[in-house]
Amino acid sequence: MGALTLCGGVLLLGAAFLLIGGMTAGERRRVAQCRAYLTLLQRIRGQIACYQRSLGEICRTLEPELCAACGFGVLGDSFTAMLDGANLYLPPDAKGIMYRFAAELGKSYLGEQLAACDGAIAEMSDVCEREESRLPDRIRLIWTAGICCALALILIFL
Repeated sequence: MGALTLCGGVLLLGAAFLLIGGMTAGERRRVAQCRAYLTLLQRIRGQIACYQRSLGEICRTLEPELCAACGFGVLGDSFTAMLDGANLYLPPDAKGIMYRFAAELGKSYLGEQLAACDGAIAEMSDVCEREESRLPDRIRLIWTAGICCALALILIFL
């Protein structure tokens, strides 16, 4: 009985470490994707300001690395469709910023489009800074809760 209990305890602890690793990777992915969308917004603003390109043209010519970081599966003419098909790890307010931006862009004159870009960039910058500042606390919380739950299960099954 002692060997089986020890083996079960080690397995529970191992499962906890795997779960903790996955959750911390998810939190890091959320911050990285937030930064990628901020870069995307800045790139879109630059393309509109310098070359006066439409959003469809910009979407078709995005770099593969940036598309992968944003989670886009397929490039297309519709930015909203690209967002719908993307693997989004963004916080809800950042998703709202991106969908609002996609709805506003391309329906007005150049100055209003640049203002919409600037507003979205400012909002996304705030979200990214907030997420980056919360990341260490979230990782610490995940580690603490994961280890405590694993130890509690080990004690229950002993």
